[in-house]
Amino acid sequence: MEKRKRIKKRIKGITLIELLVVVAIITILAAILLPYIGNKTEDAKISSMENIIATMRTATLLMFNDTSMFPTNWNDLINNTTLTNWKGPYISRGYKLDNTNSSNDTAVNASPWSTNLILFADNDGTTQEYFGATTGGVSKFSRAVALGIVNTLSTGGQPLIPLTSLQKIDQDLDDSTLLTNGHDTGYIIYLNITTTPLTTTGLAAGSFQAYNTAPAGTTMLAVFLNGVR
Repeated sequence: MEKRKRIKKRIKGITLIELLVVVAIITILAAILLPYIGNKTEDAKISSMENIIATMRTATLLMFNDTSMFPTNWNDLINNTTLTNWKGPYISRGYKLDNTNSSNDTAVNASPWSTNLILFADNDGTTQEYFGATTGGVSKFSRAVALGIVNTLSTGGQPLIPLTSLQKIDQDLDDSTLLTNGHDTGYIIYLNITTTPLTTTGLAAGSFQAYNTAPAGTTMLAVFLNGVR
């Protein structure tokens, strides 16, 4: 009988205090680990977007080498039957950008943040144009292609892509050394518009958005992919 009593004492359930201690420990660990996990998730999206940019730079260059034309829509890179010497597809048919309306230049929800990607192409061949501004941008090309990463606002008014992530892409990939004000210089620029960054007159100063300024509406990170002078 005494032996049974000792066994019952040993298997007695945990107390309320012990349970509260366990919950407190789990809460503390979650508070420490969740920001780390969140940062890793955002880092993975940034890396994925940088890979998309690298893929698009290679794909548009290969297409130009074959056809002397840059793509005006996503389908030009996947399934074109009209261009002479087209040897694509230049991006995988199973690639994320394949989910698009081939009649226009927008790839719907194709960024890692499920925002749209836009292609901007200049195939004029004679008119000299600029990417971005006439100073600090990429100037005097005759043919070029750029990629727009659209950043819309959520229902709560916050941008779907964190501005720090856009700035990180700019700093990682841009050839410009002006990182203190790099949102409006070099091969990657941040715009408060979603119209073409390829113009004959260059973009006005009011077209640019600073990374440390909360956007009032839809914005776009414009990336110069390839061009010829």
